[in-house]
Amino acid sequence: RQKPFKNFQDLSNKMISIFEDANNQNKLKILNSHPDLADKTKIGSLTPDSNKEQSNAELDQCTEKEFNEFKNLNDKYKKKFGFPFIYAVKGKSKIEILTILRENAPH
Repeated sequence: RQKPFKNFQDLSNKMISIFEDANNQNKLKILNSHPDLADKTKIGSLTPDSNKEQSNAELDQCTEKEFNEFKNLNDKYKKKFGFPFIYAVKGKSKIEILTILRENAPH
């Protein structure tokens, strides 16, 4: 049985090509399907992989103040750019992620 892709790099290249060839409306749909970081109301409904990533970064263990700051910064970012702040959280702590979001969200 033949595999649809030669290897992981081939798969990655195809995914990037599909995204780059998509029109702006479809690109926004893809970006907007990404969950907000530390969204207290959605943590239980994330995909298993997203849930694991956010849990490993302790984003599910934020204080009420941290949850509120994440929400406020996520909302500001989305309002300015039209899509959520997307960041690879693997191996990062909630404090590192919050610091990066503070630096990238509009003031």
